[in-house]
Amino acid sequence: MQALRKGRSLLRFVQFVRPNHTYCVDPSIGLSAEQKEIQNVARDFAKNEMYPHMAEWDQKEHLPRDVLEKAGEIGFGAIYCREDHGGSALSRVDASIIFEQLAAGCVSTAAYMSIHNMCAWMIDTYGTDEQRERYVPGMAAFKTLGSYCLTEPGSGSDAAALITTARKDGDHYVVNGSKAFISGSGDSGVYLVMLRQEKTSGPKGIFCLLMEDGMEGFSLGKKEKKLGWNSQPARMLTFEDCRVPISNRLGGENEGFNIAMAGINGGRVNIASCSLGAAQSSLDLAVDHMAVRKQFGKPLIDFQWNQFKLAEMATKIVTSRMIIRDAAEHLQQKSVHTAALCAMAKLHATDSCFEVVNQALQMFGGYGFLKDYPMQQYLRDIRGHQIVEGSNEVMRMIIARDDAMAPALSKLSRDPRYLAAAAGSGLAAIVFMYYKKQQQKLRSVPTVGTFAKREKDKKKDEQKAHVDAAFFRKLWRIFKVLVPTPFCSEVFYMLLVAVSLLGRTYADVWMIMNTTRIETGVIDRNPKYFMKSLTQYVFAMPIISVVNAMLKFGLSELKLRFRERLTRHLYGQYLDGFTFYKMSNLDSRIANADQLLTQDVEKFCDGIVDLYSNLSKPIVDVALYVARLGGALGFQAPVKLFMYLLASGIFLT
Repeated sequence: MQALRKGRSLLRFVQFVRPNHTYCVDPSIGLSAEQKEIQNVARDFAKNEMYPHMAEWDQKEHLPRDVLEKAGEIGFGAIYCREDHGGSALSRVDASIIFEQLAAGCVSTAAYMSIHNMCAWMIDTYGTDEQRERYVPGMAAFKTLGSYCLTEPGSGSDAAALITTARKDGDHYVVNGSKAFISGSGDSGVYLVMLRQEKTSGPKGIFCLLMEDGMEGFSLGKKEKKLGWNSQPARMLTFEDCRVPISNRLGGENEGFNIAMAGINGGRVNIASCSLGAAQSSLDLAVDHMAVRKQFGKPLIDFQWNQFKLAEMATKIVTSRMIIRDAAEHLQQKSVHTAALCAMAKLHATDSCFEVVNQALQMFGGYGFLKDYPMQQYLRDIRGHQIVEGSNEVMRMIIARDDAMAPALSKLSRDPRYLAAAAGSGLAAIVFMYYKKQQQKLRSVPTVGTFAKREKDKKKDEQKAHVDAAFFRKLWRIFKVLVPTPFCSEVFYMLLVAVSLLGRTYADVWMIMNTTRIETGVIDRNPKYFMKSLTQYVFAMPIISVVNAMLKFGLSELKLRFRERLTRHLYGQYLDGFTFYKMSNLDSRIANADQLLTQDVEKFCDGIVDLYSNLSKPIVDVALYVARLGGALGFQAPVKLFMYLLASGIFLT
């Protein structure tokens, strides 16, 4: 027990019995001599100035301004700002190394320092010379604290939906609205507030204002009670006709959203680095604890299960560190992959490091649940990292969007043919949307209940069929003018059925070709097929929808036309279909004959569909096998020709 109590006052920074060079989780691996020196400075500061007071700051909910000013003297207030106004001009990787070490001393305070640095960088990068001279020196020394104000009560993940507005009134903006969960609020001297111009929507109408506490109409809400991050205050900000000079605008009138996103990319790397520092410290403490804690006659570290868990924790820490530093390097170089890689770093590191800290707490058993030990505070503090700077669900959206769109955009920029293909796809989509809109012109009456819902669906189907019929009858009138034959109706509807079957076959072939390209890796070997496949997918979906409607309408009209023709031929009476049903004085033999004729016509039309299905399935299957074989061998053009010939062979047969 005494050994355990003694261990709580010591924070091990990668100091084990074995030499550091054999420790695979050593955070200095891969760093230059200069970066190792920066790391040592940050480690010593965290060990001496932050860790001994971490629990006290958490309990008293106290932001240590004196410690922050000491950090400013070292150069931690404007780490990646330019030197002309007091910045340290270090790289993003250097900043990640610093925040990782500071977080081992106190996650909450280090996280606020990362937000403050983000604000200082935004002013240093996008501000005027006057703004830089006014704010950056004080922020570099932590004399003036900064707060980033994007989130609102009604807009968190959907940042572009913010509704705090500003209208021009002379040489001032008049601001109305509110912001929520603002870190540092109440202690900060400058607030970077994202606002919307009046009568605008979306990202383009957003801009940024530098606001200060004490401005008329600027008020602070109560200090929020939080699960973690207790050493940094968080409040709601309210603006009621708050007048702000136009000279306080940061960047252009429509640049606010881009500025906010540029800042938050760095914020994601920084916050992931803070999670990493907590995870590294928790792992070190867990190893020390299990070396002295005994159960069943031997130290916990000798149990294979615990060794396996430590291996998993170490792997998560190392992979998190690698992805964070890689993202920081891309951020420094302003790579086109910056947004996606920063999102990956935050997603992977915050999730993995939380699991590491949680497992370390479990290894401490009941002691880990006590506030005498730091794991519970690490756990509470880094839990918020999965939410702040964009929730991890939003990180997944950013990564998925980049994976889906980047290949297409890169191809469009290189070859105008892909642009033409994309334009064709867009045109097909517009035609399809217009067609669907025509189907929905007639609105059904709202009803309630299961029976009413059935009636509503039935009415919608009838309306859709009515729109389809009107559309195809317009085509029939045009055909009748162009082909004035006695059997033009039958010819038109037979052509309609044939074209619909042919169109469906070709759409199926396109789908098979795309599936084959993916399965055989053709897209990986030849990226030009990506845009081609995308275009065919866009065309195939409306084609399938339209040809299904064509087939249904064409067959129903053929049944009616054949029935009329056969009836007239047998009985010499020119009766249209509707009159035939209404006449009740016809001979019963005519009625029986009509029933038989109707059945025959239906069998004939159904036979067309059956013939198509029976012929197309084996041919399409053969085409699929040939396509897979040819795709694997790289013979795309001959395989494509062969598949189209097979598809056309359905009708030749």
